[in-house]
Amino acid sequence: MSTKLTLYCSKNNLKGKKIEIISNFVKINLQLSNSLPKQDSIGLELVKSGSGSYDSTPILEINFDNSTQSHFLFQSNAIAKYVASFSQTKQFSNDFNQGLSDQWIDYSFNKIDIQTSTLLHISNPDLIKFAFNEVITNVECLNNYLLNNTFLAGERMTVTDIVVSTSVLPLFSNVFSEQTRSKFVNLNRWFLTCVNQPCFETILGKIELCSHSRVENILNQKSKIVTSNVNANKNVNANKNTNTNTNSNTNTNSKSVLS
Repeated sequence: MSTKLTLYCSKNNLKGKKIEIISNFVKINLQLSNSLPKQDSIGLELVKSGSGSYDSTPILEINFDNSTQSHFLFQSNAIAKYVASFSQTKQFSNDFNQGLSDQWIDYSFNKIDIQTSTLLHISNPDLIKFAFNEVITNVECLNNYLLNNTFLAGERMTVTDIVVSTSVLPLFSNVFSEQTRSKFVNLNRWFLTCVNQPCFETILGKIELCSHSRVENILNQKSKIVTSNVNANKNVNANKNTNTNTNSNTNTNSKSVLS
């Protein structure tokens, strides 16, 4: 390949690892750097201003035909699709499967990545509960689709499966307990199939699944507090009713004595 690709990304960033996995999958050479590009250009400045934090967003530098002029891409899914385009094997057998790919990649960003970020970085129990319920609903949609489909966009693994499985990865490794994961049989089967592929294992090694969920512990504590408050309110109401009945009986007895 005469085009030179250099990925700039902070070390151990999962979005960057996703692109490394894809480059391994399609068997192309991808140079890696843990610092920002040194070249000063208008294109780079636009990328840097639009990409947000360097710690969270990879940047791909592209030199066509080994030229000294650089072109840049940011946003990990755009980079993922571009890197996958260098595959010697056609990724999708028809336009419909290409459409499925776009659908599930967009879905993973809008319906999984955003909620997962909340679950991993926020401590507010109310926000966590909302994000957790949302992401449960959204992965259930994936689980239902995978009931009759081995992969997301065709009969074999594609870049789509890599992108979406790396979106699911933080949930399975940090958020979902074994009990929660067991509810998604089809998703489990597909996810484990993906992460046990050589392209994954080469970059990420063996994936450790969640054994202690901080998120679910917070939700359980919140549930206990709510239950405790409900029971306390019931006791208060019961005491009020008892006092009301006692006062009523006292008034009745007083009237009897006076008469």
